[in-house]
Amino acid sequence: MRSLDSKQVEQVLQNYSKLEPIQLLLSEQFNHVAGRKHADINKLYLCHATQFFPEQGIIYPRLNFQFNEKNSLYFNEHYSRSISILFSILRPSVHFSLNSLANPHGEHSGFGENPYIIIDPLVASAQIVGGYIEDMFTFGSYTLTNQATILVPHTRKELIQEKILNLPKGAVISYYDNYEEAMRQFFAKKNSAYLDTPQMQDDPAEPIFYGKLGSAFVSSLEINKQISRRFCTHDITPFAQIESIFAGNKVYNQAPFFEALSTPQVNISTLLSSYLTCIKNNFSLNAEQNNFLDKYKLILGELISIARDSNSINELIEKVNFHEAIFISYDHTISLDKIIPEQQSALLLSSITNLKFNAYYRYGSNRTLVDAAYLIDDSIKEEQLLSLFSTTLTLGFILENHNGRSYIVLKDINLEKVADSIKSRFNDYKQPYLSL
Repeated sequence: MRSLDSKQVEQVLQNYSKLEPIQLLLSEQFNHVAGRKHADINKLYLCHATQFFPEQGIIYPRLNFQFNEKNSLYFNEHYSRSISILFSILRPSVHFSLNSLANPHGEHSGFGENPYIIIDPLVASAQIVGGYIEDMFTFGSYTLTNQATILVPHTRKELIQEKILNLPKGAVISYYDNYEEAMRQFFAKKNSAYLDTPQMQDDPAEPIFYGKLGSAFVSSLEINKQISRRFCTHDITPFAQIESIFAGNKVYNQAPFFEALSTPQVNISTLLSSYLTCIKNNFSLNAEQNNFLDKYKLILGELISIARDSNSINELIEKVNFHEAIFISYDHTISLDKIIPEQQSALLLSSITNLKFNAYYRYGSNRTLVDAAYLIDDSIKEEQLLSLFSTTLTLGFILENHNGRSYIVLKDINLEKVADSIKSRFNDYKQPYLSL
């Protein structure tokens, strides 16, 4: 189901469970569990394995892409690393299995040895946008709930002690020697079980849409219906089409890069924009996910601009490497270690709102990106304040939680486009916008 344009993607998403091959798979699989009762959704947990500890309680969408140099005309480590960065930009989703860890379905998936295992109750999270039992996913980063558990290998115990302090209150750390045994023990304590997903197909990459939780039946179709999310596989989503588009070797062979993707009718920027619109039309997204999509669109635009301005593959590589910090940190959170004094955009925001905004660098940006943050007073309802900020100032504010405190954050205030928007609001109004 690859290489679909945005209209085709929309049709497939809206009719996914009715597609003939999907109907056939559902029918074949569900015959194995006829007469079983459905599992209690409160006993289902999102499970994610990673080599990266979820700092600040956040899982970032990073694909561990290893470029296959043997298939490349450009056989060198420098090129390989650049393409790995590029594909990390193009995987802006975080993936989970229910009550289990899914087997890798591709050469670029997998979680290595001694991973961190993040477990979160399905019903506690409103961030999942759809999927099926082996691959539930969200767009953008995933923030752990206060009911999360992180299974940590004993070998990494000393490495995480300071990081634990910045996890959501209520999150639990448990250490293990064998992660599968630790997961089974966790589920047993929760009166649940490790999900059994029988492999019936000849092709191991084919999705399994059902599983067994003890004597109960777990249906991908039914689960998504209960949480009002979209039943589908990641490979037919608009993001998967974007990944597929950029995966073609032809786009790297000669300058202008990516232009091979354009046609007389549609250029690459319009094509990508149509996929992102398709996402908004077909998935239930919260405000933060919508903001993420807007930022992702800008990042893709920057990427295309860099490619257009590069006259050789080496120049493209150098520019991708140079801008790496901005590319891979666009979804990270503020670093509260030190306030940046007298930052102009933060001062203007404080003047406009009559509230104290401080400027901070962003984690992972190597001091290339600056965000403004206001620490919300406990007496103020944070969602109400965020709505007021967003609708009145029409800037892309988001909420972030650090050490149990909530902040209103505006990202990228040192970038020209955002800084100019703040100046425009300041020039239009000679008194504070808000009255709290």
